[in-house]
Amino acid sequence: FFLDSINDQSISTSADNSTHSDIDCQQLSLEEPNIFNIHIDRETLTDNQHPDKLLQINNKLKHALQTIKEKIHQIIVEQPDLFRDYTGNTIERLDRLISTIRQQKEQIDLLKTKNDDSQYEINELQSSLEAYRYQWDNENSTEVVFLEDYRKQLDQSEQNCLTKDQEKHLLEKRLQEIEFELKKTSEDQLSTMTKFNQFVREHDTLVEQHILQTTEYRQETQQLQEKLKSQVELHNDVEKQ
Repeated sequence: FFLDSINDQSISTSADNSTHSDIDCQQLSLEEPNIFNIHIDRETLTDNQHPDKLLQINNKLKHALQTIKEKIHQIIVEQPDLFRDYTGNTIERLDRLISTIRQQKEQIDLLKTKNDDSQYEINELQSSLEAYRYQWDNENSTEVVFLEDYRKQLDQSEQNCLTKDQEKHLLEKRLQEIEFELKKTSEDQLSTMTKFNQFVREHDTLVEQHILQTTEYRQETQQLQEKLKSQVELHNDVEKQ
């Protein structure tokens, strides 16, 4: 699959030029478990090194480079899109692969940064939501207490307005009569509702009349009390004279 063969002459290392290439050889190290990790000390490539030792080192280098070539070939087969319209040799393809990996890492880092920013915004929104929920619960509790107090005050006011007088007994008697009529005419719901509505209106009218009469009675009582007080004061003044 468009892999360039590696020339044995470019791989083999002679005793004359070994001292110039020992640094590059030391840097040739692969981390994958299926590829040989090669490390060559400076002492192994001296002019006094045995030729068999140099041949052994060259063979290891050739084997490592062949393994790299096979790995790149496998990547090309599995990921052909990475090398589309690209016909470079093995080293250039390796550079291409390294460049792609770096680009992918930059994209991953960028996505991670965006994800961290999004997570920070989510955390901020959650904090705001919790604060709003806490505030809403407090306000709701306050409103419930206020409504309960208002209801108690209303009940107390209604209770104070009720009096055990003749109008009340008449209303209760009238209510009992209408309830009895409602039971008798339960089959005709429309008629029953009409009578009930009429009763409600009558009840409201009587209540209004009762309230009005009570108000008038109170006013008259207050006037009489004031008049009586005035008469008493006048009488006391006369006696003093």
